[in-house]
Amino acid sequence: RSFDASDGFPPTEWVYGMAESADGALWVAASVNRVVRVGPDGRARAFGRNEGLPGSLVTDVLSPLHGEGPLVCTRTGLFRRKNGRFVPEPLPKGVHADLDSALDSPAGLYVATWNRGLYLVRDGKGVRVAPPVGPVVEALAIRKDGRVWCGGAGFGIVLLDAGRPVEQLTVRDGLPSDHVNGILEDSRGALWVATESGVWCRRPDGSTLRL
Repeated sequence: RSFDASDGFPPTEWVYGMAESADGALWVAASVNRVVRVGPDGRARAFGRNEGLPGSLVTDVLSPLHGEGPLVCTRTGLFRRKNGRFVPEPLPKGVHADLDSALDSPAGLYVATWNRGLYLVRDGKGVRVAPPVGPVVEALAIRKDGRVWCGGAGFGIVLLDAGRPVEQLTVRDGLPSDHVNGILEDSRGALWVATESGVWCRRPDGSTLRL
């Protein structure tokens, strides 16, 4: 079925990230200061200011590895759903609150800010991830081993081990473009990278495919 304005989705605005919670519900970041929950029964409900979200753009939603959830990224900070409401999730000093995306990992919470780079938040501190990760990060994906791929504008994709860059793939390695907006490691272990100029895949045997 299709979900539209009658289900709480904005009729003319962008829909951004999605995440599945432990109860099987799908949470969708619906840009105009709201998130929409689609339950396992197919029923949808929108959450906004009345449930604690700020009056700012909602840019992503994610399921945390620790604590209640989901977590919601906005242009004015991070919010966590607790006891039926969304409450601010404090970020360490120095981590900008203008957020694009985030990803919870065994090493900590990766937070992608708007044009201010990627941070790893753990133990109450936030450390900016070093180059080659650039200021605009548009894709985060966790691997089975807990390490994290990140991609964005102009640097291709970078594999991070507890915030430390250990591998980079760019057009020199076959990517259609260094501007990346999506990353997925599938159940077989194949790495899929969506770029502004097409899709690239590295299979488990090392062979590659370009679409």
